[in-house]
Amino acid sequence: MIQSANAARATTVPDLARINSGFLDLLLRAWGVERPTDHHITRLRLLILLWYGVLQSRLNERLTPQQADADLRMACHLLLAPGPETG
Repeated sequence: MIQSANAARATTVPDLARINSGFLDLLLRAWGVERPTDHHITRLRLLILLWYGVLQSRLNERLTPQQADADLRMACHLLLAPGPETG
């Protein structure tokens, strides 16, 4: 499933842009960002890619559930923390 989702080309999957946009909107609302900048979008994109990597590592038993949880929490802490770029 992860490989299929990552292999989907925007030019051949008609709804991919709409799905990605909707998912980003959902994450921005959960984050509390009302007026997103490119910086916000980039940080979320990095978090999503990191999540895929942690999930795949967990599914391949390279991480324990506790390690996966700790890694994701650290990623959120680092990538979603307020900073001068976010106002």
